[in-house]
Amino acid sequence: MVDSSNFYRHDRPPPLAGGLALRRADAARMLDISVPTLDRLVKAGEIPRVKLPGAVLFSVDSLRTWLHSRETREQPN
Repeated sequence: MVDSSNFYRHDRPPPLAGGLALRRADAARMLDISVPTLDRLVKAGEIPRVKLPGAVLFSVDSLRTWLHSRETREQPN
C-alpha cells in the first residue's frame, strides 16, 4: 500500500476519493504520466479538460474513458 503522506505536497491535501475532477498534477499522476506528457496530449486534443477562471481541471470520468479507449489486447496467432 502506498503511503500517501509522502506522495503529495504537504501544503495541499490529496484529492478527495470519488471526486469529480483533478488538477493537472493529480490527473497526470492518475494516468501515471508526466505533466508535460499530459500537456502534449491536451494540446493534441486527445484528453479533454475544463478551463475555469484560475484552474484547469480534468474530469475523472473522462480520464478513465480516455484510458480505457487506449486499451489493447494481444491477438492469438
